[in-house]
Amino acid sequence: KAFKEYEGVYYSSELGTVYKIYVMEDKLMMEHIRQGEHQIRQTGKDEFFANRLGELQFVRDKNKIKGFKLSAGRIKNLNFVKQ
Repeated sequence: KAFKEYEGVYYSSELGTVYKIYVMEDKLMMEHIRQGEHQIRQTGKDEFFANRLGELQFVRDKNKIKGFKLSAGRIKNLNFVKQ
């Protein structure tokens, strides 16, 4: 399925935290140890939205996902790197 390329573990050195992204029943899910599991919905090419988390813009290098930027409220473009 198309969402498979987004699967992985993403780390933010700024926050010292990790999000796991995976496909479950044809839905893209995001999990955090303290915030639990959330469905993320596609809003555009490499763009997604998660309730209570905000907007995710995935970043590519040579057409391969290398991370995402999270924006929510006053937080803009917080970097997460695919591990």
